[in-house]
Amino acid sequence: MIRLFAIPVLVVLFVGCEHVYPSSSLKRSGYVDKNAFSQARHLAASERLVHFIAFAPDDGEMAIYKDSNNNNTFEPAEDKMVGPAIKLEKGVVFVSGDNCPPLFKLKTPYIKFKDDGSVIFPDNVTDLPLSPQPTDSNTDIVLAYKDKRPGRVFLDIESSGIIRKIIYKPE
Repeated sequence: MIRLFAIPVLVVLFVGCEHVYPSSSLKRSGYVDKNAFSQARHLAASERLVHFIAFAPDDGEMAIYKDSNNNNTFEPAEDKMVGPAIKLEKGVVFVSGDNCPPLFKLKTPYIKFKDDGSVIFPDNVTDLPLSPQPTDSNTDIVLAYKDKRPGRVFLDIESSGIIRKIIYKPE
């Protein structure tokens, strides 16, 4: 009889984990990002068409676009969005501004997936190797809380289109 009551109590305890583990939405957003990359990579390789992931840093959103006119250039007005926008967890955004990854200094940050699934960064943006001490400016993608709470998630993108590493720093 005691065993039957223990299971529902554990379920109730883990349902609002955000209060117990405040970093969990930040970490989950890293995996949302990783899944979006996986999806874009798969679409590009399976359809043999160039695809893009475009980021809306302040909104914490990204969208996958198909290169509809086959010119290998990201043009949001011309290219077709594939599916709905992909949102990070509530309150989590991409770090942009002065001290941010080079990708997010662009007016419209995006990453291109070639038809074999590999990644090409836009002109004047280089793929940064993950540093042992990641910071906002030496990492490919950085996630943070919109309300400036402590904590950061650093994502390293390989040229094959895979997010190789996700590192959480509580700060």
